[in-house]
Amino acid sequence: ADPHLSPTGRGTWKVYHRSTQRLRAALAAADRCRADAVLALGDLTRDGRPAQFEAIDAAIRRLDAPLLAVPGNHDVPKEWDDHETPAPAAFAKRYARGRYPDLVGVGGVDVVLLDTASAGGDLADTGRGRATEADLARLDDALSAARTPVVCLHHPLGRSSAVGETDDDLGPVGNAASLRSVLA
Repeated sequence: ADPHLSPTGRGTWKVYHRSTQRLRAALAAADRCRADAVLALGDLTRDGRPAQFEAIDAAIRRLDAPLLAVPGNHDVPKEWDDHETPAPAAFAKRYARGRYPDLVGVGGVDVVLLDTASAGGDLADTGRGRATEADLARLDDALSAARTPVVCLHHPLGRSSAVGETDDDLGPVGNAASLRSVLA
């Protein structure tokens, strides 16, 4: 999760200058393990610049296993971007099977990919995730067809305390209660 690939990043405390090398090492480890698939849970890029997506593409070209990815808030276009970020539909076509949610059988597990970064088209506040009502309905259908589901999304559902309060400082899914209901 969250490689934040930035082949031109330099001199930051997040060590973006090492992000390409670290991603390639992780992908090589997946190949050595003969992984059935590699799941990427969003924020593949630092800020959605085309060169960052091209670097992701170059890294995964060497990967033997298929890559299954959901977008993170750094991978989708925002109102204030000064560059062209691929649309969420283009991300789905490039790094999944063209749609979310999607159910993919992988090594005896039913992987369900859910986009919480671009739901509802409100890309101004992507720090908080959301699943659309239509996606929740499709997720419910996918889960009913799954035997051993593992649901993959970028944003957390939030942490629950002993009294059921949610910690909102994590940028959780905005409609976490609805998503939890479908998951249950």
